[in-house]
Amino acid sequence: MKKSMLTMFLLTFTQFTSIACKKPADLHESELNYSVIPRNQAHLNDTFNYLKDSSQVKVCVGKVGYSGGEGFSVGEINQMVKDSLYQWLKALDGAEYWDDGNSDTIIKKLVVTQQDSPCEGSFIEFTEGFSVNFFATQELVESYFCKTMVNNAIARVMHTCGQGKSYSIGDFTTRTIIMSPRLGFIPRPRADIPPTLTHEFGHVFGLFDTYKMPPRVDYEGIPAYAIMSKKSLTVQEDDISGIRAALKFAVTGSASCGEFTSQKNKGIYQDIIYCDISRVNNTPKDGD
Repeated sequence: MKKSMLTMFLLTFTQFTSIACKKPADLHESELNYSVIPRNQAHLNDTFNYLKDSSQVKVCVGKVGYSGGEGFSVGEINQMVKDSLYQWLKALDGAEYWDDGNSDTIIKKLVVTQQDSPCEGSFIEFTEGFSVNFFATQELVESYFCKTMVNNAIARVMHTCGQGKSYSIGDFTTRTIIMSPRLGFIPRPRADIPPTLTHEFGHVFGLFDTYKMPPRVDYEGIPAYAIMSKKSLTVQEDDISGIRAALKFAVTGSASCGEFTSQKNKGIYQDIIYCDISRVNNTPKDGD
């Protein structure tokens, strides 16, 4: 009985983590491929300034369709949001153009509010703070996107109405995260939620996916061990390089890879820039 329960847990947990803890087998798997979205500079600059300059960092969490003891508790959600945001803030500590920004100072300003309806402003218009909406069922996701988000380009691309397929989304133009209850057609395991939230926050801060999923995401090289490639459960060196490049772009308008080789995404979004770096010491630490 114990053996079968353990097997079931492992099969569930591997939905997000099947390659998350895999160590590079050779030097080719140590390549770093962080990406920068070279558009909407003003939106990204406003986001970084909001973190540093606002008296409070507000995150509205919408829990749509949950009742009773379903889903995560209030405390668990607050901690999840804090942990995800803090990882990206730590990545910025000491970065060029971050000036007096400090992760410990900023995280103390975090104020998370929760409600039983979608946090409005999501994909509709830019509002103060950040929005994170959790949906309990696929039908609720489709109702939200396919009925109310019909004029939003991201909603049209990422959600195929009526086919039961959706993805979680992090939108940097409105600081909005949508947490779908499914990954494609497969129910989302509970253990997958925290790293997925961290991944979506990466999009909010101007990073694109570094895993390969043609025709949307396609580039030369091997995806790095990183949260944005879904190979790691936490923010890694490649992600740090990415958010620092996004900050530089937000402040200066330059999306250059600097001394490293750059290339454009060969997929649908061809204005995405990938920066290719070869590193030998990109092996995950034990326990990561």
